[in-house]
Amino acid sequence: MKKYILILFCYSFIVSCESSEDDIDQSNNIPDQQLSVEWVKINSLGKFDGAEIFNFTEAYWDNDGIHFQGSTQSNPDQNGFINYVSVKDLIIGGTGQIKLLDNPKASISVKEKSFTSNNIFNAVYSTDVSPDFWISGFNNADLILGGTGFTPSAYYHSGGSVIQGGYVKVTDYNERYISGELYFAGWRYNNELNREVMSGVYLIFSGVEYK
Repeated sequence: MKKYILILFCYSFIVSCESSEDDIDQSNNIPDQQLSVEWVKINSLGKFDGAEIFNFTEAYWDNDGIHFQGSTQSNPDQNGFINYVSVKDLIIGGTGQIKLLDNPKASISVKEKSFTSNNIFNAVYSTDVSPDFWISGFNNADLILGGTGFTPSAYYHSGGSVIQGGYVKVTDYNERYISGELYFAGWRYNNELNREVMSGVYLIFSGVEYK
């Protein structure tokens, strides 16, 4: 009986090892994909800011989220030059749609020029910053929260509302690469204007590798 149990244990161990090796081989055998990331800026109405399309040359995803940098934007204007786009506290385990607001939260780093001087500084806009100036004062606008829709048009408005949040849509997924789209609008407090200001981005991406 002991001999039978020992043989069964050894067989189970061998099968387990072969299964693990097969999983590793399958992950390594996934064909390489070329990175492609196109993006446009979002204006204060939640719509695409002009027709100019830029690219990011670097991108990856990990256990914390998805990250884009290396913009091809060459002539930044008063509205700024994008350094990076990041979504944190985001777990990607397959295809699907995920709303963005405070958790997961999205942020965009923008190199901007001061309104009152020629000083250049980095400003970070985030979906977890509440634009209180617009909601409780000034135009007393309604707030469109993240997750109200999974298309850019769900966040368009005519000036009477303030957009906040957005979504990630993963359309293709395996252990090494993801493809999909990202849309969000984030805020920051501007000391010069004494109120919150908004910036946003819409990206279409493919071949983003896991690291």
